[in-house]
Amino acid sequence: MSLTVSALRRRLAKARPANAVRRSLELLDAQDLEPSRFNPVRNAALDVLILWRTREKTSALGGLVIPGVASLNSKLSKLAPNALVEQYSFGNPSSVGSIFIDPASGEFLGDTIVPRRTKSQEMLDLDAELFGSSRKSA
Repeated sequence: MSLTVSALRRRLAKARPANAVRRSLELLDAQDLEPSRFNPVRNAALDVLILWRTREKTSALGGLVIPGVASLNSKLSKLAPNALVEQYSFGNPSSVGSIFIDPASGEFLGDTIVPRRTKSQEMLDLDAELFGSSRKSA
């Protein structure tokens, strides 16, 4: 199932506390947001939790904090391991991120939205070698 931006906003409007979805709503309000429809990736809660716990730990080793990841991991740990989680990923020139929804309840589980960073020349060269790409941000 894919959602329009407005349908995703309606889901987020039900989240409590309302300030929990502030970052998501700000990104969805961006004029340069693409695409206009989101096709979620669905995975088991345990798989999503393992991935984001790993990202949280490895980012911390590099001195980075991913906004929203601790709260997301807390909510994911309370779901049944095989419960499905929907992940909507999107971005604009200044930010990239994902919104996580429990499709069974419609509950907002969290988001992981970070500012885009310019890649070093070393990383651009590695990207080109691995992917034949010249992407300049992550």
